[in-house]
Amino acid sequence: MQSSLREKRLRIGLTYNSVADLPAHSEGHQKDSEAIYSAAAKVGYEAMQGGSARLCKAYGLQIIGSGVVPAPADAEAFVEHWKRQGAIAATCIAGYGYESDGEIDALAGLITHLAATYNLPVYIETHRGSITQDAWRTVELTKRVPSIRFNGDFSHWFTGQEMPYGDFDERLNRLKPVFERVRFLHGRIGNRCCMQVDIGEGLEHPSIPYFRSFWVRAMTGFLKAYDSGRDLWFCPELLGSEYQYAHLASNEYGDVVEQSDRWRQSTVLVRLAKSYFAEAVAGVNKI
Repeated sequence: MQSSLREKRLRIGLTYNSVADLPAHSEGHQKDSEAIYSAAAKVGYEAMQGGSARLCKAYGLQIIGSGVVPAPADAEAFVEHWKRQGAIAATCIAGYGYESDGEIDALAGLITHLAATYNLPVYIETHRGSITQDAWRTVELTKRVPSIRFNGDFSHWFTGQEMPYGDFDERLNRLKPVFERVRFLHGRIGNRCCMQVDIGEGLEHPSIPYFRSFWVRAMTGFLKAYDSGRDLWFCPELLGSEYQYAHLASNEYGDVVEQSDRWRQSTVLVRLAKSYFAEAVAGVNKI
């Protein structure tokens, strides 16, 4: 269904793994799932990604699916599972990154076909160790499977391909076919060597201008597309030390603890995303 610019909106969710194992110093709740869902709803999150369908329903949150689809044989079970859970959409990491172009096309094509068949939007994540690990190959994939739609987690490319090395703006220009197909964004900011960094209050960190460019271009692509529906979801995904994303350091007592408060950082990323969406809307209105 086509949507006018006036109807399109940014919606805000949160990935459950971002807040399920917060450190003791966090402003968020630790361990208690009920408290986590309650707090997320209270501060204005509209959905939980990868969480409990029961608790989402109990606290008035939408549920968004998440997972890995390693091969075509795994695709339908993934889509069917999240459809049965009542998810409004799902994102997935597809493949392992060792596939030939033909294998990439088969997997991406099947996922997009199943998304249409089950009437469940499924967005393939720009993720290292997957069929979209390489920016150039992902652009080429859009030519062969133009119906593909993406979850943009651009920290994987920014760090993994050291995108500031060279002409960053020219690289963004080459990524136009990807930005035109982004319908979901994972909120994470990295630097040239680390995929997830603490950006403080989002005012001065040197990586912020780069990610502003990623997100504004993706948001603009969504706003200008005729097939994108009403909603662009933005979900902070700040994973903990279990996944070796969060940075650890010794405190004054000699205990190794997580340095950042991912609950607080998520709110900073949401604030940035809202301001960038307003910027993208203003830019499109000028056209």
